[in-house]
Amino acid sequence: TKSLPTMQRPKAVGVWVKNARKGVPNIGSSGEMEVQWWAWWMWINLSWRVCDGELLQAGDGSWDALKRPGQNRLLNVVMTL
Repeated sequence: TKSLPTMQRPKAVGVWVKNARKGVPNIGSSGEMEVQWWAWWMWINLSWRVCDGELLQAGDGSWDALKRPGQNRLLNVVMTL
């Protein structure tokens, strides 16, 4: 299985994963982390869900590209919320 792309991933998330998710990551400014998180989420999201730089809440398309089970996959995104 493939991992999710790390391009645009917030640096704090990468450090947290590298440290086996121990402790609370230092995210710095919450506002900056929010901007970085949304950039990452847009980057890893499905192309059919993006329209004019916004994510669509509904649409017809396959979710298979995000079906990446395992330790460093979609759960990492959820855990950063």
